[in-house]
Amino acid sequence: MEIELLIVDHGTRDNPNIALTFDDGPNPYFTPKVLDILRSNGCQATFFMIGRWAQEYHEIVKRIAFEGHAIGGHSFNHGGDDCLKPSSDLRLGNKVIEDIIGCSLR
Repeated sequence: MEIELLIVDHGTRDNPNIALTFDDGPNPYFTPKVLDILRSNGCQATFFMIGRWAQEYHEIVKRIAFEGHAIGGHSFNHGGDDCLKPSSDLRLGNKVIEDIIGCSLR
């Protein structure tokens, strides 16, 4: 499986696209509902995840990847009580997500 990164700086009248992004998940209540809505409308989105939540709700992470959405790391703890240095926090979060989906976020 390959994850593709698409960055949209601005749109044009000829190509009216938007980028949908979701931040700080996955959330066991909201994320499946969002995924259902995206699927029913044939839309794709990017989900930026916190590693500790991805670790806890790894089945949701797998569903996100399986349904073809892009995934990005958003740290491991997001400034939680046991804060790591920002660079270590980001690397650990990415590693957790990569281990779940079986490919690199880079």
